[in-house]
Formats: sequence, structure tokens, C-alpha cells
Amino acid sequence: MRVLAAVLLFAAWPAAAQTLDCSKAQTQIDLDRCADQGFRKADAALNQVYARLKAGTTEPDSLKRLVDAEKAWLAYRDRECELETEDSIGGSIHLMEIAACYREKTVARTTELKKQIYCPEGDPTCAR
Repeated sequence: MRVLAAVLLFAAWPAAAQTLDCSKAQTQIDLDRCADQGFRKADAALNQVYARLKAGTTEPDSLKRLVDAEKAWLAYRDRECELETEDSIGGSIHLMEIAACYREKTVARTTELKKQIYCPEGDPTCAR
């Protein structure tokens, strides 16, 4: 529930926050916004890779497994970031920590999915 509140708060920030110079961020609000920008950038990259992988998956059973795996990964990411940031719950840095955790997990997931797209012939660790 706390994660949902954090995501909703990030979504409520004005578009002007997107132009914030994060190299000069000093207030916690600006640091939160910068962390959110990092997560949004990583999420956009993940969504592009996921869409490409989905588009290249023609076998219905494989497509279902891919979709199910992504849903399970999203649930894992949310629960894991809740766990990793529980020490800051109620603190001013909690939103920043959640966004940073989401970004880290999302970058890692993007790398995992790219391996499926660019899988070398004969690699048994790839679904393709």
C-alpha cells in the first residue's frame, strides 16, 4: 500500500519537474523527483524491450509465459523494494529510496529481457 502511495505521489508531480537539473538537487523534494525521473527513464526502456520481446513471441503458450513472468516480476519488484526500504518508512527519504530501488530492479530486468531478444544460437539459457 505504501508503494502505491509513493507511485501516486510521483505521478502527481507537475511536468515541470521533468526539467529539474538533478546535478544541482539539494532539497529532499528535488532528490525525490530526480529519483523518480531515473525510475521513469528505466521503466520506459524496459517497456520498449518488453514490447519488442512480446512482438517477437508468436507461440501462444510462450506469450502467456512471458506475460505471466512479467506480472510475477512486477509483484516481486514491489515487494522486494518494500522490504529493502522498510527502515525509512515514515522518513523523508523513503520516496527517494523506493524510486531508486525500482530503478535498480528495472534496469536489471531490462538486461534480462534483452538477453532473450539477443540470444545467440544454441544458448540453452534463452527461451528463443
